[in-house]
Amino acid sequence: MQDLQYAVPSLAEAKNALANLATEEALGYLESAVQSLRALSVSLQGGDRMEPAAQRSLERRLLRFRAELRDAGALAESGLAYCQDWAQQLEPPAVYGASGVSAATAVSRPELSVEG
Repeated sequence: MQDLQYAVPSLAEAKNALANLATEEALGYLESAVQSLRALSVSLQGGDRMEPAAQRSLERRLLRFRAELRDAGALAESGLAYCQDWAQQLEPPAVYGASGVSAATAVSRPELSVEG
């Protein structure tokens, strides 16, 4: 049985995209990895018994994939926390009205000024 039939995807590009907060791009890479894993599953279910060396090689590649997936998950969580923090910082105060921020909240919140 050929080892090419048991290709395990890499998540390097997905991790790079997540590190750069390119979520949509990362999702494309992750979807591609899922499709590859489905094809691998079909190959394993329909294939003959693997030689021990090929099986160990596949197991190592799957363990590497699992570690990459764990890293990608951590990057995604970190990116989400970063975006949520910025969303909270940029959120207008609850008492923001037509005349601006009330004096009570202006002291306790950071300010952002945009001129155009």
